[in-house]
Amino acid sequence: MRKVITALVFALALCAGARGQAAGGGQTSGGISLRVETAKQTYRVGENFGFTVSVRNDGAEKFLYGGEMLGNRKRMWSAFRCEVIDEKGREIPIALTWGVGAVAGRLDPFALRLGPGESYVLNVKPEDYLFFDYRPAGTNELAEHLPAGGYRLRCAYSSERGFRMKTLAVWEGDKFIQLWERHPEYVPKTWEGSATSDEYGFTVVKTK
Repeated sequence: MRKVITALVFALALCAGARGQAAGGGQTSGGISLRVETAKQTYRVGENFGFTVSVRNDGAEKFLYGGEMLGNRKRMWSAFRCEVIDEKGREIPIALTWGVGAVAGRLDPFALRLGPGESYVLNVKPEDYLFFDYRPAGTNELAEHLPAGGYRLRCAYSSERGFRMKTLAVWEGDKFIQLWERHPEYVPKTWEGSATSDEYGFTVVKTK
């Protein structure tokens, strides 16, 4: 069941695109830009790592579609797609699960309110992803950790185009503000667009 839920959440995140060029090597549209960074630049083989995705709005006020909210606390950010690129240029997707092994309860789409010039930092902890889609040579099993080598981390954001929301939970940063459900005609319109981050380099080394 856990793998089924992971596959469903991961599939929702594969719609990201990009427009234009932004400083730092990323791509942006409508004033939205992303930056990514790992907690440190060198890890040991078998060591889990977390990373951050910083979202900045240099345009007008926006409600950014984020994904699905479970209850009024747990958010599953399906609007983001992340991967690492190895030294051979292979893209290794990161399956983001946000610590959700199974879904039992109501799911509502949610949006992040970002005013002009505001930023939000999304912290992705090791327990927020299940595995790397990486298969060592000669095996069919998915590996949970990256082998030694140099890597680049990249993330992309994409709104749900054409998705008509009858309910919408609005957040400001990590604070839940309101669930719009009784009057769908007043539900805030989410911004439609996409952005791709810069690429952040890090290294995995063998344990001595």
